[in-house]
Amino acid sequence: TIFQNGPLEGMDRSGTLWKLANHLYTDGLTCEEARELLYDADGRWGKYIDRNAEHELEKMLGRLWEDA
Repeated sequence: TIFQNGPLEGMDRSGTLWKLANHLYTDGLTCEEARELLYDADGRWGKYIDRNAEHELEKMLGRLWEDA
């Protein structure tokens, strides 16, 4: 639902991406699978990429998968 619908009204994109990342982690996806989905979601939702997204998205991934 998050991937398809994006952030709820009044919610920011970065928080929603973080929530999605957590769901992907708990659902057992690999870091590579999650990376693909997060970048895709980011592109759908307005390109966080314009604000150094690669660094921010990789930081999210690292916080979940590298700490595991």
